[in-house]
Amino acid sequence: MALPRRRERPAREAPSGTRSSWSLVALGIVALLVFVVVTLPASLLGGRLERIGVTAMAFTGSIWSGTAVGLAWRGAVLGDLRWRVAPLELFRGRLGAHVTLTRPDGRIESNVAATLAGNLHLAGTRV
Repeated sequence: MALPRRRERPAREAPSGTRSSWSLVALGIVALLVFVVVTLPASLLGGRLERIGVTAMAFTGSIWSGTAVGLAWRGAVLGDLRWRVAPLELFRGRLGAHVTLTRPDGRIESNVAATLAGNLHLAGTRV
């Protein structure tokens, strides 16, 4: 015996999610850019620094957190520089980092922040 045939209903329309999908795409692009910046090798800084007379024997780590060994400025040896970018400074419109310069005769630590206007702020400097 044949079963009664069910009435076919038209499929519901999918909700228009173009707005939410674009926001997800934008979020994905921002996450990718942050990942790229965080993982860029510190050696990329070498070429930029040489233009202003700063050289180093070796760069290790990333642009986000790294070390410059044997840092020198126009031939004068400065020491080894270690830095760690402070991401919260970006919310204040600054590029900030905690830096430590180590030399055989001592060391200096400071929180450094630079603004787009070219101002340089030092805080918590310890010798």
